[in-house]
Amino acid sequence: WRFDVRAYLEDGYLDELSRQAAEAGLSVFERDGRIYAFPLIMRLIPAEAAVRIAKRTERGIRPKALVRQLAAFQKRPQRLIEQRFLDLLYRAYQRLAGSDWRRIERGPGPAMVLAEMHEVLTLLPGADYPLEEFGRDLLLLDRQPDLRSRDGSAFAFAGSTLGRTAKRVTIYDELGNSREFIAIQFVKEA
Repeated sequence: WRFDVRAYLEDGYLDELSRQAAEAGLSVFERDGRIYAFPLIMRLIPAEAAVRIAKRTERGIRPKALVRQLAAFQKRPQRLIEQRFLDLLYRAYQRLAGSDWRRIERGPGPAMVLAEMHEVLTLLPGADYPLEEFGRDLLLLDRQPDLRSRDGSAFAFAGSTLGRTAKRVTIYDELGNSREFIAIQFVKEA
């Protein structure tokens, strides 16, 4: 007896995974070729008979076992430290905004396109930080609107004037709702 794992992963696996997840009280859904079990983002790799969860390739892909693993992961404390992520964005923002921004004592800085900031953050060879994970981290940061950079600057996600031309960072939350991030700007407060 032979079981075609590749064909199963390409057609049928996601339905069974979703059923098992629903029975366990987890929300799992597919959007844009990715599987979301927030805050996890997964991708099926049929050629390798595996599932990529964040940066790890998981070969134990039985739906029931994978759902148990996802449930355990969701119960663990969150690994993203929003303050550290905000400080990283702020340092990249300062570099991209240039010396004019650093000289401003008070007020908003220029809006920086987040997809371009992601490109800068992942320039090193071997950098493994997919745009989807960057978007998830932006969503988690957006849920902490009172955070400030080390020098007291506030952040705001912008996009109204850049929305027509700039590349968007799209992410899906726990309920499958789409959220788009276009740009960020920091505001120095006196």
